[in-house]
Amino acid sequence: MVEYDLRRNALRLDALDAAQDLMKNAKSETVRARMAEFLAAQDKEPAAPVQVNVGTAFSGGYEFARQGQRVVEVIEGKAHTGD
Repeated sequence: MVEYDLRRNALRLDALDAAQDLMKNAKSETVRARMAEFLAAQDKEPAAPVQVNVGTAFSGGYEFARQGQRVVEVIEGKAHTGD
């Protein structure tokens, strides 16, 4: 597993180097703009996939708590924490 992570990180660095080169040297303005967007997006947290069903028969909700956060549950119009 460690070897896989090292290889993946090395490939990621190669990809970032290639993107930087394209951003600086590509003749196409579109390619330069896309590489700038790609590189800017590298610092962002990945989006968490969340699906919410809001049909009339749906009586539940959804929960997503990041590490260290608390889940709040709403019951009969009152907020209760998971304590």
